[in-house]
Amino acid sequence: MLYECMLQKDICPNTLTFLSILRACASLETLVPSRLVHDQIIKAGLNADLVLATVIIDVYVKLSSLGEGCSVLETLPNADTVSWTTLILGYAERGEAGSALELLDKMQQSGVTPDSVSFLCLLKACSSRKTLMLGRLVHDKIIRFDFLSDLLIGNALVDMYVMCGNLEDGHNVLDDLPSRTVVSWSTLISGYVEINDGCTALQLFEKMQHDDIEPNEVTLLYMLKACAITGVLETGKWMHDKVIRKDMMHNMLLGSCVVEMYAVCGSLEEACRVFDLLPFQDAVSWGAMISGYAQNGCFIAAVKCLSEMQQQGLKANAVVFASILTACCNVGFVYEGWRYLMTMHHHFGIEPGVEHYSCMVDLLGRTGYLSDAARLLESMPVLPNIIGWTALLGSCRRHGNMDLAMQCFNNALKLDLIDASSYLLLSSIFNDYQTQELEDFMPDQRIDWGIR
Repeated sequence: MLYECMLQKDICPNTLTFLSILRACASLETLVPSRLVHDQIIKAGLNADLVLATVIIDVYVKLSSLGEGCSVLETLPNADTVSWTTLILGYAERGEAGSALELLDKMQQSGVTPDSVSFLCLLKACSSRKTLMLGRLVHDKIIRFDFLSDLLIGNALVDMYVMCGNLEDGHNVLDDLPSRTVVSWSTLISGYVEINDGCTALQLFEKMQHDDIEPNEVTLLYMLKACAITGVLETGKWMHDKVIRKDMMHNMLLGSCVVEMYAVCGSLEEACRVFDLLPFQDAVSWGAMISGYAQNGCFIAAVKCLSEMQQQGLKANAVVFASILTACCNVGFVYEGWRYLMTMHHHFGIEPGVEHYSCMVDLLGRTGYLSDAARLLESMPVLPNIIGWTALLGSCRRHGNMDLAMQCFNNALKLDLIDASSYLLLSSIFNDYQTQELEDFMPDQRIDWGIR
């Protein structure tokens, strides 16, 4: 409104006014105001102003008009690293790797050298978009411009590879860094924990200690998770002691991880003790206790925890229900499993996900309700994953149902969910019952999977 009043009174806006208006335009959902302001900047003869031009590019990028941003850059006689990087980042964040790299090359050809911020922005975009191809090309440019010794860039490179799921390259980058920090170590450790490779995470932590680097809250959180994955209780106790000595038990995420570590490792008494000592119990810490009881087959204790959690006014989430269904599965309580699957939706408004249905399929299969399990897999409202089909295949093996096993295998094959482990499981079912029928089945896939 004020800007319109200025124009009506023939007051010419200055650079600062245009900057304020452009920033306001960036928050709008339409390009029209931005284009009008851009036209007024040109009429005012300020289009060559580098700061204004860079902000205009940024506005067009934020409003997904990369072509217009490119046009502004091309008309700039004095484009600098910031203006180039603004546009490059826009392409990178939208997953247009080729265009981003092409602009980076044009930037160099125009005599503008990328700086560490340029590469940090690109690496951040690669991480968030998980564009490994672009990440590798950026890595190559970083080496070429000799930025690998930059600590922030080194950490960002490790993070990019971890986020893109290429832990091997992330590991190699970490090994080559001239200086490693707790951030770079923790980033790689987190990557291995996320894929449930607790052993490698523990090995990395040991190397980190040899570097005389003290763990921070993030490191300890992931190390507690690694101990839970591997079941290494003694190391978990050491991590817990480290958390106490660093006075970090007030961190609820860390406290919940300590509870989960003890519970998953079978030390339920210690898990309860730590749980009771937490400054307050939130949904995450309650979920950790429920998960621990569930994994140890303590159905009654898990359900009691759920009830107490609700009495405290805390709402169970999808993770908690997955734990409850796991508890049902471990003790073979079919009726209770169905009840909690229905309760999720009708009483809590939580739509069951593939992990909940897969757990129910496993429960039905284990208890001999193979046909019901197969029907649930075929009719569930979410696309089944390999876990559900493999669970049912395992149940078919236990109960000796070869016909259903082959039917499940074929259904999973149609959904392109079959892998080598599933084939080997089906093969073992046929071998158990002394038939060679599978030997001539799908020979091409057997070769692709490396099965002889």
